[in-house]
Parts: sequence; structure tokens; C-alpha cells
Amino acid sequence: MNRQQRIELPLAAWPAPDRAAWEDLFRAGDILDGQGAAIHWAEATRHTNAKHYGRWLGWLAANEFMDGDLAPWARVTSARVDAYARSLIDRLAPRTVASALIGLKCVVQRMRPGHDWRWLKDLTNRLDRWATPSRECREWAVPASDIFTRILAELARCAGGPLGKRRDQLVFRDTLIVAILTVCPIRLRNLAMMEIGKHLDQIGSEWHLRFEATRPRPASPSTW
Repeated sequence: MNRQQRIELPLAAWPAPDRAAWEDLFRAGDILDGQGAAIHWAEATRHTNAKHYGRWLGWLAANEFMDGDLAPWARVTSARVDAYARSLIDRLAPRTVASALIGLKCVVQRMRPGHDWRWLKDLTNRLDRWATPSRECREWAVPASDIFTRILAELARCAGGPLGKRRDQLVFRDTLIVAILTVCPIRLRNLAMMEIGKHLDQIGSEWHLRFEATRPRPASPSTW
């Protein structure tokens, strides 16, 4: 097996202890027996963290570190995580590496909340700082306030002209989307579902965005 290849084990291929621990994170429970530690995760967060954890398991299997009888958190040792991180650094972008380790941390610390994960939190904090663009890379960035001022001017220009053609309508729409994301950086999924009058309402001279909270549903294993 090529150890440099990106391998993500789907949920169906996870060892039984890992599947059981994962499913317990989302146990509905009640007032007596409590709920799973990650019951509050949105479906998108579950999907993303399942991929991060599946990548970790894939690396363990590819490097013959997988012991299916061990508890999931027992495999998460400092030495192995260090080797895992270095293997990712050799192949992936800094932000991708940091996200992979942060996702692993989020899963295991909820699987075993009473365990001392300080070393893993320190590692992910260092990776997160390392993956952040340097000051030199940020010097050319335009402040959001300046961008918004320019966007408002562009919207005024578009609104002042004819909007009968589809091309002109699309330009106005796209400019408006940039304006919304500049002042309110919502998730792209919410942006795509947004409807005027349902999610975007005018109250007096202000426009308000509202999205109802939905109870996350477990994603099907076949989609991971």
C-alpha cells in the first residue's frame, strides 16, 4: 500500500470500537441518561469531522498501527500523532494539515472527555498558528470597510442602469452577494438557500438575515 496516498476510511470500514464511540457522540438520550457529547454538531460538522477521523484511521491502517481491539483514544498517542502530522505536512497545504489535526482533536476529546488532551490541544494550536498567513502576506489585503464602500458604489452604478438583460441582473446579484458576505460572512450553504422575505427581511431601514436552527441528522455512512 502506498503510504503517501491519501486514504480516508469510510464509517462502514471503521473498527467496531470506533463506530460505537462515534455513534455514542450523537446519542439523543433524555433527562436521565444524558445526550451524546457532540449532539450539538451540525450535520456539516459531523460530515467534516468524520472525514478527518477517517483520514486518521486510514493512516493508522496504512502504517500498520491499527489495532481494532483498542479503544479509539488509546491509539491517539503523542508519538503517533506527531508522525501522522509530519506525513501530512510532506504532502498537504498548511491549512489542510491544521484542519485535519483539529478535526481529530475535536473527535477524540469528545469520545474521551475525562482524558488529559492538553498535549494534543497544544499541538493543534501550534499548527493553527503555523498555518495562518504571515504578516507579509496580509499587508496587501484590502480592509473589509474599503471593500464594502467600493461595493456599495458598484451597486449604485448597476442600479442606475438598465437591468433588463440577464447579464446585467447577474452582475447586480453577484455584487450584492459580495456585499452580504463582506458584512455578514455566513456559510455558503446558508447563502445558497437564502430567500427574500424568508431569510432576508427589511425591518425599517435595516435588512436582517435569519436562519432557523435545525436539529442535525446523522449522515448516511454511504455518503462518507
